[in-house]
Order: sequence, then structure tokens, then C-alpha cells
Amino acid sequence: MTTAEKARLVLDLKKLRLPPRPVIVDVEVEDYADWEGIDALRIQLILSEDTTDVDLTGESGLAIKAALRDALLSQGIEEFPYMSFAKRSELEEIEEDSEPIWESLLNEAKRLVDVDTQLSPNAISENLRTRKKGKRMAAKRKKSSGTGLRTKASFGTCNADHLSPAPADDAPRSVNIAISFEESLKLHFALGQALAKLNSYDRSRTEGKRTCVNLCLFPHLRYITVTESKLRAKK
Repeated sequence: MTTAEKARLVLDLKKLRLPPRPVIVDVEVEDYADWEGIDALRIQLILSEDTTDVDLTGESGLAIKAALRDALLSQGIEEFPYMSFAKRSELEEIEEDSEPIWESLLNEAKRLVDVDTQLSPNAISENLRTRKKGKRMAAKRKKSSGTGLRTKASFGTCNADHLSPAPADDAPRSVNIAISFEESLKLHFALGQALAKLNSYDRSRTEGKRTCVNLCLFPHLRYITVTESKLRAKK
């Protein structure tokens, strides 16, 4: 029995204690390897057709994901679950009008690892696993003396389109934001929700490409929100 098959048995909607809204009518699970080749699960939560945007705001979405994650862990399933919400009608529309998200991720993986475009998905996944194994071995060799801590500088970077308001000329060159593990999980889930929404747009069109994720920091409250926004038009 595969991990996905075990997960389907665990994620029985009749047994899970979920919030009354939004209503989850089905759970689809499949085995998945992320872009680094690490085993994971892809979980699609099918919403009732009467679900509104209000139903997915606040703590409801996080509560549902937490309940599913706890259920999986209780049965020894430790693969990370990549979860997303969608109505059945929305999924059918996406399949007709845009590139499936797994295909988009696969194409990105091909670009990142510079593999031949004729390789099968299994071959690409094996290539990624091999590279990940090499990284782990290298990390073990790169331990700092005395502390035993790894010397990796960061876990990744990205570029921002713009900042609003723009920083003053005398602003610090960088700002550190320390986030706990639990709060980081909330940020991770929020970004996943936002990216799933952006992926539903037709990104072959200008308006679709301009949609973006907006992170808003309230420094005095030490509070971060994740919303949808638009990139600035290129001059």
C-alpha cells in the first residue's frame, strides 16, 4: 500500500472533526515528490459549490489543515502534505483553460536541474533525488568546528517587484524578521493558499501574469498578512 493510499484511509471525512464551514465534500490524495526530490503528499480538498470567500478567511482554513496534518501524524505518516482548496467546478475550469499545476512544477524542475526535456517524470524525479542526496552528504561534511551546526547561509532567496511605501535613502540595508516554527507554518499555509489562487488565472495573458502575492508587515504590531495584489506595469 502506498503512502497516498494509507492517507486516503486516514483522511476519512466521516471521522475527522472539521469546522462547519467551509464544507469539504471530498479529499483527493496522491504521492508526490517536491522539486528537491523529497517524498511528500499532494492533497486536494474539494469544497462544496456554495463555498464563499468569507468561508475561507480567518482560522477555518488553518484549522482544517491542522486537523488533517494531525490525523496523518497520528498514523505515522510524516510526509509533508501540500494542501489546497478548490471547488470541483473550479478544477474542471482550470483543466480546460490553463496548464495543470503539476505540469508547471515539472517544467520548472526541468529548468532548475538543466535536464533534457525528453526525460520522463520518473527520470526527472530520480535526478532530483540524487542531487538532494548529494546536498545532504555535503552538508554533513560542512559542519562548523566546535558547535556542530551546519554552515548553510540561507534556505533560499527571491526578488521583490516593489516595496510600498518605498524605503527612505537612510533606511537600513536589511531587516531581520524572526518567526517561530508555529507562526512560520501559518505563513507557509497562507502562501500556499495565495499561490493556488494565482495559479487559477490564465498566466499566458498580461493580466494573469501581473497577479502577485503581497506580504504586508505591521512593524509595531509584529503582524504579517498575505494578500493578492498586482505587479506594477512595466514602463
